[in-house]
Amino acid sequence: MECLCPQCRALLETQAISLHNGLTEINHIHNNTLYQCSDCDAQVGLASVPHRWELVAFAQKQQVA
Repeated sequence: MECLCPQCRALLETQAISLHNGLTEINHIHNNTLYQCSDCDAQVGLASVPHRWELVAFAQKQQVA
């Protein structure tokens, strides 16, 4: 797992039921929700059936020229 913050790492390892404060919902389709972490820029998906957290991607950092 690339540079995950401790909260995202714990979420993925323990499959906790609740989110951490740094997660913001960015997409919701049927029983799947995608969250963006403001701490480490990870995109974490939650599948409701069965309940499972998965690392989807890391957001691309925008570079200023």
